Amino acid sequence: MKYLSVLVFAILLSSTWYIINSEASISLETHIGIQSKLGQLIIDTVKAKKPTATEIQVEQVWTEPHGSGKPVRVKAHFAYRFSEPSADGGKVDSLIEGEGLLEKQNSEVASDGLDHWVLTNVKTNNDIVTFEKAQIITTGSGNAAGSQNETPSNEH
Repeated sequence: MKYLSVLVFAILLSSTWYIINSEASISLETHIGIQSKLGQLIIDTVKAKKPTATEIQVEQVWTEPHGSGKPVRVKAHFAYRFSEPSADGGKVDSLIEGEGLLEKQNSEVASDGLDHWVLTNVKTNNDIVTFEKAQIITTGSGNAAGSQNETPSNEH
C-alpha cells in the first residue's frame, strides 16, 4: 500500500510539473496583439458609426483560448464607453460590454509569416445608458412634449 501511494504521488507530481511547464497553445504576445488591435478596432468603429461621439474609451479587453483543436480560437471580452450629445443639449454616456470570437487563419492563407485572426462573431451583452439631465416621459393623450406637472395616466 505504501508503494502504491508513492507511485500515485509521483504520477500526480510529474503530471502537474508537465502542465505547469508546458507551452501555452496561444502565446502571451498573441493575446497582447489581439487585445491591442481589438481596442483600436472598437475605437475606429465607434468613430465611424457615431460621428458625434466623444470621450471614446476602451475600459477593458481580455482574451482567453476558446476550445481545443482546430481551428484555433480565442474568445475576446471587451467593455468600452463613449458620450453623445442628447436632443435636449445634455450628454448621454453609454457603456457597452460584449464578447467576440476570433479564429486563426491557416498558414497557407497568411503567407507573410504573421498570425492572422478573423473576427467571426461579436455580440454585446450589456448596454448601459446614463443621461446627464433627467429625461421626462409622459403618458396618456394630449401634449406630446408633456409637462413636468402632469400626472401619469393609468390608461393603457
